Amino acid sequence: MLIKSIKLQNIRSYREEEVTFPKGTLLLSGDIGAGKSSILHAIEFGLFGIKKGSLPAQSLLRKGKNDGSVELSIIVGGNEVLIGRNLKRHSKGIRQEAGYIEIDGKRHDYTPVEMRSKIYDLIGYPKSLIGRGEDLVYRFTVYTPQEEMKHILFSDPQMRLDTLRRVFRIDKYKRLKENAAEYVKTLKDRTRLEKGRTIGLSEKEEMMKQRRLLLGRTKDDLERCETELKKVMKDHSEKKKGILESEERLDVFRTIKQQTEILKTKLEEKLRQRVELERRMKQYAEEILTLEKRSASIESTSDEPDIGSAEKDLEILQDEYRESSEKRAAFTERLQNLKRSIKELSMQAEEFSEDLKKETEYIKKVDLIKKNLEKKDTFLGKLKEKEEAMKALDSAITKAEVYKLDADELVNRISDLKECPTCLQTVDGVHKRSILEKENNVILENNTIISKLAVKRVSLKEEIESMHNKLDTLSEQEIGLARIKSWFDEFYRRKATMLQSNEEIDRLKEEVLLTEKELDTLSDMKMLDSIEKKKKAITMIRELHMRFQERKHILLRLDEKRQSLRDAKNDPTFAEENINEIKKERDLSITKSDAFGDIEKEHLEKKVGFQNLSGLLEEIKLRRERLKSEHDSLEAFCIEIEEDVRKMREAYSRLKTYEGLSIWLQDQFMNLMSTIEKHVMVKINREFKSLFQNWFDMLVEDDTTSVSIDDEFTPLVFQNGHDIDVAHLSGGEKTSIALAYRLALNKVINDLIKTIRTDEIIILDEPTDGFSSDQLDRVRDVLEEIGAQQTIIVSHDPKIESFVENIVRIEKTEHVSRVL
Repeated sequence: MLIKSIKLQNIRSYREEEVTFPKGTLLLSGDIGAGKSSILHAIEFGLFGIKKGSLPAQSLLRKGKNDGSVELSIIVGGNEVLIGRNLKRHSKGIRQEAGYIEIDGKRHDYTPVEMRSKIYDLIGYPKSLIGRGEDLVYRFTVYTPQEEMKHILFSDPQMRLDTLRRVFRIDKYKRLKENAAEYVKTLKDRTRLEKGRTIGLSEKEEMMKQRRLLLGRTKDDLERCETELKKVMKDHSEKKKGILESEERLDVFRTIKQQTEILKTKLEEKLRQRVELERRMKQYAEEILTLEKRSASIESTSDEPDIGSAEKDLEILQDEYRESSEKRAAFTERLQNLKRSIKELSMQAEEFSEDLKKETEYIKKVDLIKKNLEKKDTFLGKLKEKEEAMKALDSAITKAEVYKLDADELVNRISDLKECPTCLQTVDGVHKRSILEKENNVILENNTIISKLAVKRVSLKEEIESMHNKLDTLSEQEIGLARIKSWFDEFYRRKATMLQSNEEIDRLKEEVLLTEKELDTLSDMKMLDSIEKKKKAITMIRELHMRFQERKHILLRLDEKRQSLRDAKNDPTFAEENINEIKKERDLSITKSDAFGDIEKEHLEKKVGFQNLSGLLEEIKLRRERLKSEHDSLEAFCIEIEEDVRKMREAYSRLKTYEGLSIWLQDQFMNLMSTIEKHVMVKINREFKSLFQNWFDMLVEDDTTSVSIDDEFTPLVFQNGHDIDVAHLSGGEKTSIALAYRLALNKVINDLIKTIRTDEIIILDEPTDGFSSDQLDRVRDVLEEIGAQQTIIVSHDPKIESFVENIVRIEKTEHVSRVL
């Protein structure tokens, strides 16, 4: 991977800036606090996003800004990759928004988590390190802040060893041992559980044996019961066959007996019906005589009276009367409505006379308001100019206050600053005083500006408030004018309406006179007399019609009775021959039934014998079901016990497996992991020690001083054969050890993880802190020995400029960093 360029927007002290990184060696040069390290933080943010603790969002977004972004251009595997990340300030803090990755012109949007995974794929970093907070491979191979490397050197040995295990990717052996120890605990728990499951195994096996013997005896009893059941079922079937034959003969006997009873009943019914027929014939004769007498008593008329025509004439008269009544009611209602309308129009005319008095007064008021409103546009233009001037003053005051606050913050920070936070060098007093003097002048200038502008703002604010009050008065007059115009519109509309209303009143009065004349012409008395006469005539017609219908009905019934009498006399069903035929059929049926003898008694005896045998059969079946139930219960119980024994034997087998696996993990596997880890660490330690010593010898040419590392990768320093505590070394010697340690880490990690694509670049942050002039000369040899395609150095030491191929100078003015 090589870095091509980076664009920063509102990142730390940068507003809008772009930095280009050519191949070869490049120096980021500038004063302390100029913004050199900010570029390195922006590169790391572009690659991996924000990180709690080491690279939080609050440390990246420029103060006072709501949005910030980094666009990083890199070359990986021959492909040009463009990475965009964004920061946004929210009410609850600063958050990283979605970004994008563009590869050879094809852009895809991703969430921050997805981008992190994609970047790991691009630069070949192990996916197992994604969720572990800091990007250790990048920090130990590409860019390590100098103070962080010194912290690793002087930190707790166990903490350093755990960190290096993760970087070297051999912490998996430790995790395997820890996981194996946890699994051994689990196996012991399972062993205790399986032991509990095997309790009582021998007793269960003995019980299973006894129940199997009892099951065999029950099975023999069941087979004997089945043999007996088959024999009884055969006898039962034969008796059932005899019963069926007997039932067939009994059915024939009962059919004949039933026919005999039917014939007896039929004969009795025929004799009874003949007596009833004779009684009805006598009754018909008497009814015919009565009807003839009643018919003779009713006056006979040849034609049926026409009641329909009379009723139709009555309906016509009633319709005419109803129509006349409706017209009279309509004229009465119309007359009332006309009088009501005349009264309403007269009242409206009285009300309008009051509005005529207000007309002249409102005309004068309108003329006065129009003269005032003609000046409103000019007045608004002046007010807008005043408000724009107020905004300009507020902007100037805010800008001066920001400059003042930034200067105050810088003065406070520089006043307490004793050494550079980046390189830990002592800050020069002259440089410190010049910065303080410059920033104090900025504070005084901005205080003067703020005071002058505040006085102008008070005066301008009073003028604007006065103009707003006048504008409110004009607005109220404008609203009043609109109301008066609305009143005039309504007034002229009503004036036109009143002219029409006067004409309407005259017309309505004429219509009232005509309506009263129409009412006088309508009279109901003659029509009511005609209706009463017609009703009396209809009553007489109805009485005649009723007598005609009654005589017609009597004659019809007389004809029906005479016909019934004739039918009864001629009915052949009750002739003497038919009755004698039924008697013969009855006697023949009695003879047939006597031929069967006492068949019902014989059938009853067979049925009792069959029922006894059926009882025995049911008893045997019940005994068989009981035996079968006992057999099935025993068999199910045996199966259940066998299943329990099987599970207990399986539990016993698992118990032995868990015990064997636990012993193997404790005695062999965990020891093997420790041995493998030790061998890998020894190999890495040996290679690391050699590299560490070579880099230190290049940086420090002192035959009396040498370095090494112990098994926990702790640096060891020897002078004249004696151990020296690293803390007692000079600043330049500490920096040499830290740089040598860092370069050794770079080489070991790149060799160990073959997939890494960041082995072509290295970033050195203040690598010469405390170096002597001779040591600075040796840095040139170090850079040549590194041999990276791209080396980026951050330093404020002027001598480094002679060692590099490219220089990017950075300057900070008024709290804004920029590239020169």
